Amino acid sequence: AACPSRFVLSAMLHLRERREPAAIEQMDPLTRGALVHEVQREFLRWWKREPSNDPDVLFDRLDEVLARVSGEYAEKIAPAIARVWQSEQEDVRTDLRGWLLAWHGQLSEWEPLFFELGFGLSKRDGEHDPASVAEPVEVSGVRVRGSIDLVERNRRNGLLRITDHKTGKAPEREPTYISGGAVLQPVLYAL
Repeated sequence: AACPSRFVLSAMLHLRERREPAAIEQMDPLTRGALVHEVQREFLRWWKREPSNDPDVLFDRLDEVLARVSGEYAEKIAPAIARVWQSEQEDVRTDLRGWLLAWHGQLSEWEPLFFELGFGLSKRDGEHDPASVAEPVEVSGVRVRGSIDLVERNRRNGLLRITDHKTGKAPEREPTYISGGAVLQPVLYAL
């Protein structure tokens, strides 16, 4: 919405700005986001199979999933500075524990239905909810593809709630409605 030319180059032609190598002082945002999403997805799938309300069990399981997923990521990306990687993992652990407390506090009101619900993605690979569909969704004549992090149903009135987990820094200003077209994802998900 801010720059149509950048949108075409990035979203349609998949061109990216050239990055210069830099010393790694912290985990890059894409790796952090992917790691957090994978931990949440695996944790929520476990919880759906074996529901528990015991906070100790939930924290233990979350820590187990984080340790496993973090180990897999460390093997793939071979972090150059172990101390930096460990510090980042502790930050991720703290953030995930905060998320777990908030999520658990709403369980009596919101029933989790789908985790990483994909639509229009070329393969069903275990990364997406089994209810995912390979076909894109049509919204006002436009075919859309993507993945919704979490879909929940209100236990009282049946309303659906869609959550898109964000792992980056908080926006400088609170977005209002669609922020002049810059924040369209929630509207598209609702449609």
